[in-house]
Parts: sequence; C-alpha cells; structure tokens
Amino acid sequence: MTVTPERFLQFVRGFASLLAIGAAVRHRVFDARDERALTLDGLVEATGASRRGLAALANALVGFGLPARGTADRFTLNPESAAFLVSDRPGFIGGMFRHVSTH
Repeated sequence: MTVTPERFLQFVRGFASLLAIGAAVRHRVFDARDERALTLDGLVEATGASRRGLAALANALVGFGLPARGTADRFTLNPESAAFLVSDRPGFIGGMFRHVSTH
C-alpha cells in the first residue's frame, strides 16, 4: 500500500470552501448577486468590501461552482446558491457557514 497525503489535503480543501462561503455570506455577496449579474466592480459597490479581497473570493467561489462567471465577467448565482445562500430566502443556511467559519 502506498501512503499519500491526499486524505489530509481533502480536509484542507474542505476547510477552504467553508471559509470562502462564510466570508461571502458575511459580506452579503450572494445577496448582492441575487438581484442581477454583477461585475467585480458592481460587487464592490454593493458590498463595500475591498476589490482585492472580493476578486480572490469571487474566483474561489466560481471554482467551487457556486456562482458562475458569465459574459462580460459578470457573476451570477446558480439555483442552488440562490436557494440556500441568499439571506432572505426561506431555505437560507448561510448562517451555519457564517458561524462555523468564525471558530
């Protein structure tokens, strides 16, 4: 049997997604995108977060398949993210990510 670090690397990757989703919920990134597709500058204006931080966060979230990057670099929510990560939706579970990501 070959020993590899893959199992431990999966733990790290899982933690990264939790932190990214928690940060996005905390900064209301999913709420801002719920209304319309936004460019990075639109996200900065809607959330008040730093452009540099939002660029990294948006790219991570796209990598996790949560929003999509559409035409003209506009970010849109997929149905799953819209249903569960927009704070005024009845299925909102973002509070769990917000809570766990601060511990």
